Amino acid sequence: MTDIDIAGPFDGQTTLAEAKEWLLGQIESGQIVRCPCCTQDAKMYQRAITSEGARVLIDMYQTDRQDWVHAASMKSYKGGDAVKPRYWGLIEKMEGTRPDGSTRNGYWRLTDLGRRFVEGTYSPPAWVWTYDEELVAGPSGPPRGIREAVGRKFNYEDLMAGQ
Repeated sequence: MTDIDIAGPFDGQTTLAEAKEWLLGQIESGQIVRCPCCTQDAKMYQRAITSEGARVLIDMYQTDRQDWVHAASMKSYKGGDAVKPRYWGLIEKMEGTRPDGSTRNGYWRLTDLGRRFVEGTYSPPAWVWTYDEELVAGPSGPPRGIREAVGRKFNYEDLMAGQ
């Protein structure tokens, strides 16, 4: 880890927005830095569509190509990677809140790009960069289709056949 002197650019009058801008500038250079506000280590992560994410997209496609699907109820849902395809615009989140006020209602649907990705007619750029679960750069890199995302862990033809 590369430690940055967090006291350096700040004078006690620095706003939270200025500190965030500084932090994002530092992590975009690939460094792991200490946040000047909370002192936690901060890092940008390079992400690709994982086999688990691709499998959930296939399940959404087979369940209902047009409507909202509760991701956590999908048989292939294993956690956070399931909804990371949102960074490529392959799925979209339903707006609205739960009774407890949280915006994490769990409902997602395939976009037109998502359907094309599952059908094998669209290959988005391979990577995105995220910080704090938010997209900060990308997509970029060479095209990567559904078969590459599914990888060796699953067989695309078997998944599309519902096996």
